[in-house]
Amino acid sequence: FLVIMESYDSWPQMEKYKPFGFSTQLSAISDNGTHFDHFLPAADATFDSFGATTTNVPYMGVNISKVGQLHEPYVTSIFAQFKKLGYQTNLFYGGFSSWQNIAEFSKYQGVDRFFSATDAGGDSDSGTWGVEDEKLFDLVLAKTDTTKYSLNVILTTSYHAPYTVDVYAKGFPYKTEKDFPEAMKKYYDGGMTFDEMGHLWYGDYAIGKFMGKAKPKYP
Repeated sequence: FLVIMESYDSWPQMEKYKPFGFSTQLSAISDNGTHFDHFLPAADATFDSFGATTTNVPYMGVNISKVGQLHEPYVTSIFAQFKKLGYQTNLFYGGFSSWQNIAEFSKYQGVDRFFSATDAGGDSDSGTWGVEDEKLFDLVLAKTDTTKYSLNVILTTSYHAPYTVDVYAKGFPYKTEKDFPEAMKKYYDGGMTFDEMGHLWYGDYAIGKFMGKAKPKYP
């Protein structure tokens, strides 16, 4: 499983900010695995980063969502490489297939199966970019075959303006600055809205639920 969390920030996993509780699930995962924190971003837009991650072709200022299909598929494509190893390759996208030509682009680069928000029921409860991360992860669990070796690339969409998931219904604890742990209040400078922080928290919450369900299913 390769989860690409759209717009996600790494700072909540820094020791200084962990007490906010924005990344409890990812921090637990990294504490029990291998965690690399010295990275440069692939690009400053979602598809450009996705393209660089899945094709292993660095972003050079050109959107390759359609340009890529003017040439042979990239031999460096993660889908092509895993297919050589005998894996089924799947892509799960929380939005819709028309966005940035992602479905056709990924199929051209060798993905065997493509799933989008349409396969998870269409619009989200809040109706914006697609489906909430939880529904996307449930789709992953429903569509992966435990009897096959598979590479499953998952691109989430919930941490994105206009931030319409009801994060308080999910359990997000902060409604005002007064709700922060006392030691953390000094770090809040108003640079993020509570909706933004709530959706940052939600991305972590959703991947934690997914891991809880996936571990027993894929021992």
